[in-house]
Amino acid sequence: MADGQLIEQQAADWLIKEDRGLDFRERAEFDRWLSEETDNRVAYLRLKRTWIGAGQLSEPKNFRAAAPRPGTARVLRNAAGWAIAAMLLVTAIAGAWRLTRPSITTIATGVGEQMNVSLERGTRIELNTNTVLRSQVSGSARTITMDRGQAFFDVRRDKARQLVILAAGRRITDIGTKFSVYRNGDNVKVVVTEGRVRIEDVKNLSARPIEAGANSIVIANGDETLLAKMTGAEITKELTWRYGLLTFTDEPLEAVSREFNRYNAKKMHIDPSARDIKIGGSFRANNVDGFKDLLQQVFALKVHESSGDIFVSK
Repeated sequence: MADGQLIEQQAADWLIKEDRGLDFRERAEFDRWLSEETDNRVAYLRLKRTWIGAGQLSEPKNFRAAAPRPGTARVLRNAAGWAIAAMLLVTAIAGAWRLTRPSITTIATGVGEQMNVSLERGTRIELNTNTVLRSQVSGSARTITMDRGQAFFDVRRDKARQLVILAAGRRITDIGTKFSVYRNGDNVKVVVTEGRVRIEDVKNLSARPIEAGANSIVIANGDETLLAKMTGAEITKELTWRYGLLTFTDEPLEAVSREFNRYNAKKMHIDPSARDIKIGGSFRANNVDGFKDLLQQVFALKVHESSGDIFVSK
């Protein structure tokens, strides 16, 4: 099937779905389809106009119009013409408003959940646990607002529409790359594995933007932004969450417990007496009970459960 015929068929399919009513996911998919190509919008508006015109001009079955009084035929034709013109004008305005309005889609994961999603033009996103993103696509921009959580972005570069991530007052602009973003309140951490990203402080426009290349980490907190290079092993450690793993290298138990708590409904509470015990190794993120057993068997710590949570002490 030729491209033009395929677009016409897709437009017709969307008109049928729109006529019977779109659910949330269909509406988001429809808005994305409209924004992908100008030809899509043109085909949709043309078929929509034809659809509406045919519906308005077709006489209902079993309807019989009364004969007009002499001299009124021209008035009725003019009135009908003005009514149809007004209807088409309103439809065109409404259609134009829908096409210029940005398409916004919310993507979210719960505690312990992970999700892979694909955006238009080949960009992929991997969402980590307890993450909320709002994706907004318009004719000239792709913007993702990260409300919380962590995600890995594999971006196919689009010169016409660069991908921008907004997180805690930072604007992260892709320059064709792969990178992760972790937002924890007002703290933002960006790990770049390929290509480059530009990071700007939108609250302080006088601050100089930072460009981070492959094997780099950027940590932003308030007015402070730190850029550092990382080894391959350090990059791998930062991204093991993509495979359901948590990896630690001599890190205090208090910090380790916070990571486990991100992925599990059952929370760990560490007594001050055990907070500084150093932990190393890789663990399944959702196996908090296995980690609890390790603390008892290897570190001889006191562990008990109460109200569905785990309490650890020396």
